[in-house]
Amino acid sequence: MTGIRFGDIPVSLVSEVTSESSSENPPPIPSNPNADYIILPTGYKLNGKNYNLWSHAISIFIGGKGKEDYISSDLLQPEEKSPGFKKWKAENNMVMSWLLNTMTPDIGEQFMFYKTASEIWEAARDTFSNQENTSIIFEIKGILHDLRQGELTVTNYFTTLNRYWQQLDVLDSLTWSCSEDGKQYNAY
Repeated sequence: MTGIRFGDIPVSLVSEVTSESSSENPPPIPSNPNADYIILPTGYKLNGKNYNLWSHAISIFIGGKGKEDYISSDLLQPEEKSPGFKKWKAENNMVMSWLLNTMTPDIGEQFMFYKTASEIWEAARDTFSNQENTSIIFEIKGILHDLRQGELTVTNYFTTLNRYWQQLDVLDSLTWSCSEDGKQYNAY
C-alpha cells in the first residue's frame, strides 16, 4: 500500500492499490473540499472524566472549521423540502461524526442515535460537565500544593504550573461577595 498518505482520500473510496502506485507517483488527491473529514479533530477522546478538556479541544476544532453553529443550537434545521436542507444535513452529519469519533466507543454509543450535533453536544454536557468536579478540583489543588521545580527547567516548571492553574480556573467556580474579592484574587 505504498503511495497513499493518510488523509488523501477517504478510506471507503480506496478499493485497492495496484503495483503501479509508488511513492514517486502517488494517486491523485481528490478535489473534494471536505476530504479532510477523516482527520481526527483532536487527540482527546471523551472518556467520562475529561469533559472540560475534551469540550474545549473539540470546540476549537469545530470553530476552526466554521461549524460552531451546529453545536450551539443557533442554526435551525431547515424544512426537508427547502433548498438548504441537503447542505445542512451533510454538515450536521459531519459535525456529529466529529463528536462521536472523539468519544470512547462506550461513551459514543450513548449518543449515536441523536438527530443533530447540538443534541449530542448538549447531552454530553448534561451528562459529564459537572461529574466529580469536587474530586478533580481537590486532586489539582493537591498537585499544585506539592509541585516543586526540582529538576525541571524554569520554562517546564512554569508550563506545568500554568496548565494546572488553567484547569482549576475552568473547574472551580468562585462566587464573589463583593468586587474587592475579585481584585484580591487577581492580585495573586
